[in-house]
Amino acid sequence: MKKIELMISSKQSNELEYVLSKFDVPFYKNNLQSNIVDSNLNQYFIFSPDTTAREIMRDVKKILHTNQKDNLMTVHEIETAFSNYLDRIEDKEDNKEAPKLREEFHALTEPAVEFRRDLLFMVIIAAAAALIGLFSNNPSIIIGAMLIAPLLKPITAFSFNIAVFRPPKIIKAGFSILLLIGSIVGISALLTIIAVQISPIEITDEIQVRTATSPVFLILAIALGIAGALAMSSNVPGTLVGVAIAAALVPPASVMGIGLAMLDADILIGASILTISNIIGLLLGTLTVFLMAGVTPKRYGQNRQIDIKYVIFIVSVLIGASVIAAWLSL
Repeated sequence: MKKIELMISSKQSNELEYVLSKFDVPFYKNNLQSNIVDSNLNQYFIFSPDTTAREIMRDVKKILHTNQKDNLMTVHEIETAFSNYLDRIEDKEDNKEAPKLREEFHALTEPAVEFRRDLLFMVIIAAAAALIGLFSNNPSIIIGAMLIAPLLKPITAFSFNIAVFRPPKIIKAGFSILLLIGSIVGISALLTIIAVQISPIEITDEIQVRTATSPVFLILAIALGIAGALAMSSNVPGTLVGVAIAAALVPPASVMGIGLAMLDADILIGASILTISNIIGLLLGTLTVFLMAGVTPKRYGQNRQIDIKYVIFIVSVLIGASVIAAWLSL
């Protein structure tokens, strides 16, 4: 909340009040006598929420002749204000910003809600390339495989639809994620079975690393989720973030396939915990950005309250799952 104080020549008062009439904010006026120049002054006090205050200052600057000694504008931050009227104005601002953000995020995430065969094809190629890197103990090949693994948008699409509570799209996006991750596990298991028939498979350091678990990886996944959502909602290129997210999911899921094919419980369990922890962390991170940006259920009244309760429930489940995942990672 801001308090804008204006000292303006009475000659400009009508012009100022015309500008202020465009904004639904209260203002108060006093008549003063200046000791600087021999003229009458009007003093205005305007109380406004932050966004509207910026618009008021922008428009007032266009008419305020600050080269004159008696014209002055000061702005003060108000820590606390008790006014239901101002609260209603602030609520209107919030309701104006949220749909705008909603539409921007919707446009970015909507194409990734439905399962797409081209994404599946790219994920299968990425899994095969990652498997070669894991078997050859070559991190460069693994990193290269991440460049073609399109997992950022399905993750953010799932989180966005949780934030706005669209159950059908939550199910579709969740199914898409499960199918993509499942295809990584499946193709890795199949290729491992084929590779075992050709020559013995050595458990390399790159494979072993993806079976190690720690709560640190969960925290890192949350940070990557936050970075991914921020990259989508700004001009920051999301390519590098997308590669990092793919790196958090494709190699451990590939190691799950290796453990499954070789019937190695230690590898399978370790890689599974790491993969699930990373998925939960990424979802929590992206969802946090959407909720903090004001992306919430659009409907009002009782239905809106019910929707928000479901969103809170889903967030609580994710937090609970992250706690369990962190405990299992110890």
